[in-house]
Amino acid sequence: VVGLFLLPDDASCIKRKQKEERLMQEPTNDYEAVVLALRLAITAPSEEKADECVKIAQSFGLSEFEVERAKQEAVRQIEEDA
Repeated sequence: VVGLFLLPDDASCIKRKQKEERLMQEPTNDYEAVVLALRLAITAPSEEKADECVKIAQSFGLSEFEVERAKQEAVRQIEEDA
């Protein structure tokens, strides 16, 4: 770090650490659990794994509104981590 400016390597290290911390946090409520399940579904290595994650997300029984909000949050987090 030089002054108030982050060098590119420092910025990428910070971003990677934030991503790892987010992935390691346990959900504290059903909404967060659904967001996590949807993130895993979106980034799953196979259709089979994605389907498993979607079934887990559906098992929480959130309203349609909450599920749509969770989908948007999952995509936002994935884009932020990219």
